[in-house]
Amino acid sequence: MKKKAIAMGLAVVMMVSLMPAAFAATIPQDAMRYRGHYYYAYSDVKTWTQAKEACEAVGGHLATITSAEEQQKVTEYLTGLSNCSGYWLGATDQVEEGQWRWITGENWSYENWDEAQPDNYVSADNVSPTGQKDEDYLGVAIGERNWAGNGRWNDFADNHTGSDTALGYLCEWDYASEWAGEELEKAEGYDLIPEMLENADMTQPITRLEFAAVSVKTYENLANTTALPATVNPFVDCNDAEMLKAYNAGIAVGTSDTTFEPDTLLNREQAAAMLTRVFKRATMPGWTIADDAQYPLTYTKPEPFADDANISGWAKDSVYFMAANNIIAGVGDNKFAPVNTTSEEEANRYANATREQALAIAVRMVENLK
Repeated sequence: MKKKAIAMGLAVVMMVSLMPAAFAATIPQDAMRYRGHYYYAYSDVKTWTQAKEACEAVGGHLATITSAEEQQKVTEYLTGLSNCSGYWLGATDQVEEGQWRWITGENWSYENWDEAQPDNYVSADNVSPTGQKDEDYLGVAIGERNWAGNGRWNDFADNHTGSDTALGYLCEWDYASEWAGEELEKAEGYDLIPEMLENADMTQPITRLEFAAVSVKTYENLANTTALPATVNPFVDCNDAEMLKAYNAGIAVGTSDTTFEPDTLLNREQAAAMLTRVFKRATMPGWTIADDAQYPLTYTKPEPFADDANISGWAKDSVYFMAANNIIAGVGDNKFAPVNTTSEEEANRYANATREQALAIAVRMVENLK
């Protein structure tokens, strides 16, 4: 790309792979959320290297765009935000000329270059302190610019900070697995994501308290009502309002008469049991947990799981009810993985549900049983 004088900046750094960000409370409240990712645009002008370091300092990375749908969302978000002509993105061909790579290691399968780009334009004006004379870093235009059309890509030198085409930078935080993006969008649309999971890393295992909060949201959706908290709390280790709602509705129970163990990880048979109580509470008038035996479930029981013997007796009806209604599936080899039975399984969290899995299950509850 031809351009005017470009200010000298920091030295070029080698591309590094990034692990998914561990979520600290550094994501701006007005960040855009889309399919397992947060995006936030910063308008202060930096070199690409400085922008990359700034995103990493807040627990994210320079944004990557890997599909036309994501590009459209990003373009819509960026349009009209500031006076920036465009924004840095997280890609470079600095390691191997002409071989563009995302700094996250994601597959380079989508491109949105402007006409005749990337051109790797060489001029005396864009020589970096290390002697680099070409354009190895990715930027996206916002609005129709003389260097690219709206949402189109162009290559720049690292030290590109010219006032006429100044670039802000777009940070991204990955908070869910790729498969979970669509499910989380649905969960948000159904209002199934409790406040305590906002901005959380959805790939992490879900606790008993967090799942109780998801279950309350699911119950409120299925029953079209608002859950009320218990006025008397029997537990000495938790007084969270969402737990008290789940307890009052009969959805969640303690691990003893006086303990709830809010931070204990939830296993898969516990998830099945809790959501079965959600279903009964929402659809069976008069149901209470004390009279549960008087409210049998009606369903065609699937073939037994290969690890049926590991499913606790109190959870079996719930497990097979969930499986029959395509709410909670097995884990392969016709196994359900109800509980961790060995120290190795415990270490690998074999039978523990993740936050994103829990929300996907909640989505299926609403779509299959409402």
